[in-house]
Amino acid sequence: MGFELSSWYVKRIKQLNKYALAHSGALYLIRWLSFKRQ
Repeated sequence: MGFELSSWYVKRIKQLNKYALAHSGALYLIRWLSFKRQ
């Protein structure tokens, strides 16, 4: 039980990391584009 829960937790954290990376990447891209436009 404990092992199953921890493996699910690890999967969940990896998923969240992917979302966080995608989000920060998008923010960086938007900032870069707005900087280039100036």
